[in-house]
Amino acid sequence: ASWLDTGAVVVDNGQLVVAGQGASTINGDLTIGGGPAGALASMSVAYASFNVRGMFDVAGSSVAQSVGDVVLGPSGTISATSLVVGGSGYGATLTAAGLGDGSAITLDAGTLTVGAGGVLLLGTCVARIGTGRAGAAASVSGSLWVDSGSLTVMGALDLNGPSDNEVLLVSEQGTVSVASSAAAVVCNDAGFEVIGANSLLNAEGGLDLLGGSEGRVDGGTLTASASTGLMAMTIDASSVLTDSGIFKLTGDALVEGRLLLQNGTLTESGQLTVAAGGTLSGWGSVAGGINDLGSISAEGGGLSFIGPIGGSGTIALSEGGGLALLGAVGAATSVEFAAAGTITLGDAAAFRAAIGGWAAGDVLNLLQVAAVSDSVTGQLLTLYDSGHDVVATLRFSQPITADNFVLTQDGHGNSVLSYHA
Repeated sequence: ASWLDTGAVVVDNGQLVVAGQGASTINGDLTIGGGPAGALASMSVAYASFNVRGMFDVAGSSVAQSVGDVVLGPSGTISATSLVVGGSGYGATLTAAGLGDGSAITLDAGTLTVGAGGVLLLGTCVARIGTGRAGAAASVSGSLWVDSGSLTVMGALDLNGPSDNEVLLVSEQGTVSVASSAAAVVCNDAGFEVIGANSLLNAEGGLDLLGGSEGRVDGGTLTASASTGLMAMTIDASSVLTDSGIFKLTGDALVEGRLLLQNGTLTESGQLTVAAGGTLSGWGSVAGGINDLGSISAEGGGLSFIGPIGGSGTIALSEGGGLALLGAVGAATSVEFAAAGTITLGDAAAFRAAIGGWAAGDVLNLLQVAAVSDSVTGQLLTLYDSGHDVVATLRFSQPITADNFVLTQDGHGNSVLSYHA
């Protein structure tokens, strides 16, 4: 069946059911909810197509217990110019479970707004905001949960606080893909989480965490990219991103706040700058170039860097950590034994940083360096091979003597320096 209406349709109490194999169209706006106290308005769409050529408003209310609720069931589809869920602070929900049978939400060049108190849950539903035309965007200050479904936004996705509320949750096999010419995903005092091995958040145009935002990658994948001259990621001084999954950056990135690895992997093709006052800490692996103007700390486990590190910041081995610097390290950088442990150098010939904190329990592991003897001049330690050729020179930021080092080989072509009082 086909239902055509040229004006606005409001359901503020009771239920609207769309079912069967037909298509229904409203040429105006449709509002579900927003009625008087105690009103319960709902709508369900299953095995049918529903097209709203104006705004589709799943309305909460300023009145408690006045609820708008929309359920998109098996093979149910909704299309509209724009979709608004909530905004009043009270419960408006749109649940698109789909049950694996191809439910869909399409907003052609429109906007998605999940307001305060609003909840949009995408199960196996496929949702698309925009088709490449100008003007498509999404804004969330309620809750957007993509669980096994997918959301594509051909424009910017704005997430608005508070950060202690997970404004965006991507879980199970959920996928959120956002493409914008500027910052694609912008968090303002907002929280997001990507959970599970097959979940994905893709920000094509960049990711910004601002104003106390908190992002977490918990076993999932986060990708962010930007064109040359733009930032693929920015974490401001009050925000934090925790990575215990897979994080891929294409382009430059700036960390003014905190980037915390918890057995996560970070791969970047541009340059990651840790600004003065910014920190990169934890355990995991980082592949790509680093400009360290702030603080890097290995703590709680092994932290490895595959790529060059420059800048005037510090790199510290902290309690419970292990540090592997497998690329070149610049002369302006300071490497510190803040706690006893092992620092591995993968390219000792290109290691120019000053080493500090050399003390009891400290070990330097020099990969592919076949040293059999050493000498100390001032604060320089020189290592020699069996032909007395120099194979490495290490600079320390503290007074040292030859007696402070015990040189051994591990039997695999590597040299090991251990502290001796």
